[in-house]
Amino acid sequence: MSSVKRLTLAAFGVALLGLMLTAAPAHAQFGRRIPGTGGTLNPYNYYDPYGYSRQAAFNIGLYGRAMSQVPPYALGYNPYPQIVNTPYYPTPYSGSGYGSLVNNPAAYTSPGIASPGYGGGYGGDTGYTNGYQPYYDPYSGYLQGAASVINADGKFRINNQQANLLREQVRSSHIDNNRKAFDEFLYERANRPTWLDDLERQNKLNLRAAVTNPSGSEILDAITLNILLDNLKQLRAKGVKGNGDKLTDEMLKQINVTAGGGANPGLLKNPNLTWPLGLSGDGFEADRKTIERGLGKAVEDVEHNNKVDAGRLQDLITAVDKMTEALGEKISDITPSQYIEARNYLRLLNDAIKSLSKPDAIKYINNQYAAKGKTVGELIDNMSGLRFAPATPGDEQAYRALHDKLVNYYVGATGSSGSSREQ
Repeated sequence: MSSVKRLTLAAFGVALLGLMLTAAPAHAQFGRRIPGTGGTLNPYNYYDPYGYSRQAAFNIGLYGRAMSQVPPYALGYNPYPQIVNTPYYPTPYSGSGYGSLVNNPAAYTSPGIASPGYGGGYGGDTGYTNGYQPYYDPYSGYLQGAASVINADGKFRINNQQANLLREQVRSSHIDNNRKAFDEFLYERANRPTWLDDLERQNKLNLRAAVTNPSGSEILDAITLNILLDNLKQLRAKGVKGNGDKLTDEMLKQINVTAGGGANPGLLKNPNLTWPLGLSGDGFEADRKTIERGLGKAVEDVEHNNKVDAGRLQDLITAVDKMTEALGEKISDITPSQYIEARNYLRLLNDAIKSLSKPDAIKYINNQYAAKGKTVGELIDNMSGLRFAPATPGDEQAYRALHDKLVNYYVGATGSSGSSREQ
């Protein structure tokens, strides 16, 4: 039996070998050049070099469209994309008039599965049902890669131009913003109030307060009087005059004037100083006597020599400084009002000493720098180069009366439309 089995197996092997040899010519037909296609590469590695050289550009150009038009697995079992690069030619391996898909092994369907439109392919009666393995064409991958490179290059160029366009838009926006900023700067410069505008506005507000609602301290410090004086000088320079209110010599003697520099000769008018209560204690007695003797001698120096001895001026300044320091030490022993009164009196002493130290000190002594005039208008004209100085103790009533007369003059001048009612 074993010999019979061996003979039977040998005969079967010879028959199978003969079958394979008779089928061999059919395999070679896969490599046959199909007219008009330019060649093909079959699953058995036969390559026609003339076909791809002519179809490379065509395949690259149509690759994207072919991929979108032929969906995967449209022809049955097909793990590969469909690349349509062959014209309409009937093939001997299809059961219909459709051309095979070159470089696509899926065009040759898997064993026993008939693809729609391509006949039965290699059915079970061909002898190749169980031995077929799909083969992927590497040159098709090359064409895919080339097409991808071309596609990527095109997108790069488009993106680059889009980036250039966006950059130009940004530059244009910067230019527009700079122009808008410059226009805004010109607008603000043309409409923003200058420091002169602010000064004029503040002067108007100060004048309004001086006329309508001044405080008592501003009147005694001559702040309100000088505001009215400056505006009345401007009105008279324009020819606008007010009423003819009369002024008395007694009132004008109590009005202090100054040529600037912090000088105020108010305390020099009375040879006997009237000390406030805060400076009348025994602790200030020595300094009080030094100042009283020193001021009298300093006035005599100015009357005879037009200047004060430097040593005497220094003694006066030192005595005032010592009294100021001693007043600070006694702040807890006196009332706040007494301290303020004493402090203001020491300030007036300093201003009187300054008036004696000026080169024009003689003009304070001989009344060349003084408030003069029979009327308010004459007083304003005589105050050229001069300003009102703060009031000294005892002059408060005269300052309030002068303020009222200046206000009346201003109201008459601004309401008279330039007409003169002055006597």
